[in-house]
Amino acid sequence: MKKNIKEAIGFHIESTLENDEPIPDVFKNDYRLEFKLSIEALLNAYNDIFTIAALSRITGINERQLWHYASGMRKPRPNQRKRIEEGLHRLGMELLTIDV
Repeated sequence: MKKNIKEAIGFHIESTLENDEPIPDVFKNDYRLEFKLSIEALLNAYNDIFTIAALSRITGINERQLWHYASGMRKPRPNQRKRIEEGLHRLGMELLTIDV
């Protein structure tokens, strides 16, 4: 999905330029796409990157509860969504400090 959206934006900019139409202001400078996923979609999209057990260690949320979220059986409360988001952000920040 991300790839398709990026390609569609590129195609839109190219066709706009070819037709001598003005490029929307948002695309004139550097821009960043932000994607908002449900917890279920997030857990399933990245299940080949990190396991439920690893996510449990990162977030402090019980594995069984995370399985319920991933299966769609339960929806996390706002504080649980925040714990998952913050845990993933901490992991991302830690990974950004690594030099190889």
